[in-house]
Order: sequence, then C-alpha cells, then structure tokens
Amino acid sequence: MNQKEEACFRVCSRGHWRISEDSHLMELVAVYGPQNWNHIAEKMQGRTGKSCRLRWFNQLDPRINKRAFNLGEEERLFAAHRGFGNKWAMIAKLFNGRTDDAFKEPQAYVLMARKLRKLIKNLSTPAIIIKVPVSGRY
Repeated sequence: MNQKEEACFRVCSRGHWRISEDSHLMELVAVYGPQNWNHIAEKMQGRTGKSCRLRWFNQLDPRINKRAFNLGEEERLFAAHRGFGNKWAMIAKLFNGRTDDAFKEPQAYVLMARKLRKLIKNLSTPAIIIKVPVSGRY
C-alpha cells in the first residue's frame, strides 16, 4: 500500500458503522443538532458529512419507526406503490416516522410481491361456466 492509499484508508474508513461511531454521532448531534453535517464529520474520523447525515436520518434518529409494517400500513403501502410506483421518498411522506430506506428494504419488496401474487391469484381464479340451453337442450 502506497502513502496515498494508506492516508485514504485512515481518513476514509468506509463500510459498516461501529457501535462506538454511532454513540459518538449521537453525542455530536445532541450538541450541534441535526445540521451542519460537515462540521460534525470533522469530529468523526473517517466519515463524511453525507455519511453522517444519512446514518442519522435513516438509522439513529429517535423519531424513526423501525417496527415491522402492520396490516393497515401494508395496505396503504400497496396502494401508494400502485399510485406512485418506486418513488419511495414520496411514499415515505405518507407514513409518519418511516424513511424512504424503510420501503427500499427487502421486507417491503417481499410484502408487496406477496400482495401482488395474492391479487393475481384472485383475478385469475377460473370463473364458473354455466351452460345455458340455446334450443332447449344441452
């Protein structure tokens, strides 16, 4: 590893966030508020302002609802997806405390696929065919 790569490795530690980094980020947000992310990132070694902001708003913000979708939310999600398609930020505005990332997660896709399969199955159920006599006989 050359000097440039080594310096970038120390400064740009990308990848999974450690618990200690999460704790430090929460402390910094408590002091400075959820704004001026570049200033906060200067105090977080190896993290950028953008990565700090995304971590806060998608994972650490206490206002985030991380519970599984309930039945009512599932129905609203399915209806919103039919109306808006994959515009997750738009759909997230309809759900208090949910981020657009919550809808991009695999469980949301599984949930929608399950609903879609059920809907298709209900639509493709063969109708009962009744023979009606035309000339008095079958």
